[in-house]
Amino acid sequence: NVGMAWNAAGQTDKAAAHLERCLELDPLLLPAAATLMSVYRQQGDAAKESALAERIRQAMKVTPQPAK
Repeated sequence: NVGMAWNAAGQTDKAAAHLERCLELDPLLLPAAATLMSVYRQQGDAAKESALAERIRQAMKVTPQPAK
């Protein structure tokens, strides 16, 4: 993933942009989400990190189907 490569290179702004786009395409791409939360942490943006964690938790919820 390009976002992860940018992060490894220390380019957190570029990494965030790519990782955000990845999650637009696949909200449950957990490696991208974890890396993006790390990027937000590196940038000192706790609000974005927390919001993303909550968004992932919501996306992972499974609605139980009623028994037949």
